[in-house]
Amino acid sequence: MFNSFAYSAIDAVQTSKKQFVETFVQHKDIARVLNQFVDAQTQYTKSAVDAGVQAATGPGLIFNTKQFYDEVTDSMKSMVPSFVAPKAKSKKAE
Repeated sequence: MFNSFAYSAIDAVQTSKKQFVETFVQHKDIARVLNQFVDAQTQYTKSAVDAGVQAATGPGLIFNTKQFYDEVTDSMKSMVPSFVAPKAKSKKAE
């Protein structure tokens, strides 16, 4: 979903590269090799976009879970005594 705009931009640039090759490269074998290179660029760039989107959204998905906040709260309780509820006084002390 997040990568659809990036994919559209990548496809537009790569399509223009292929059209350039088809227009100006007359040798069929060289054109084939250049188009294979453009295809490899396309695959690599889309994979990089996917990795970037995953790196950007992954932590957000973790931060928005109750389990994450429970774990953070528990670890903070051990570091800051004011987070720990005071213990009730026993009747023997009176």
